[in-house]
Amino acid sequence: YRCGTLDSPGVYNMNQSIIPATICINITNQNVTLNCAGYSITKTTVAKPGIYSNQINTTIKNCNVTMAYNAGAVGISLFNANNSYVFNNTLNSQTKGLYLSQTFNTLITDNIANTNTRGIEFSSNNTLQNITSNYNNYGIYFDSSSNNLLVNITSNYNNFDGIYFVTSSSNNTLQNIISNSNYLGIEFSSSSNNTLQNITSYYNTY
Repeated sequence: YRCGTLDSPGVYNMNQSIIPATICINITNQNVTLNCAGYSITKTTVAKPGIYSNQINTTIKNCNVTMAYNAGAVGISLFNANNSYVFNNTLNSQTKGLYLSQTFNTLITDNIANTNTRGIEFSSNNTLQNITSNYNNYGIYFDSSSNNLLVNITSNYNNFDGIYFVTSSSNNTLQNIISNSNYLGIEFSSSSNNTLQNITSYYNTY
């Protein structure tokens, strides 16, 4: 499979790794499943998303994506892509590994996002589970993001925060969290009514 636009519902399976010149996979229709089958999308000089969708019921799975450290370089970017599913992806070494904007009721599970500026940046009303987000500036970043469920998260060795909630990020539930050896393990700034259960947070600076 090559870079291109997925504009019809269905299942698309990659059969090779890709070096893109701009946005590689652009999903422009509902009910699309992209299965990278373990292949990679890698271009460390392109300030664009490797995979982008603004459509509901998008599934993205089994992808390895590395773009660039420039503004706009994101492994997977979802905008208004409600009711989507992001499964078993490795999103390392770019500005943002995974970015959700105005995307709700989406399940993010079994993903790795390491050595990014921000490992994962989230919107509201989503579920994040079985995530590893280490060696980023921020492991997981919530800005005006509420009513999320985070379960089984490991976010260690990040330069700033393991998990950061800012600007009225409220009513989130965190369960089974490991956030060690960061500058701050878990930080809440101007955020309230969050629930934390079974938290491990050692060896942080603060």
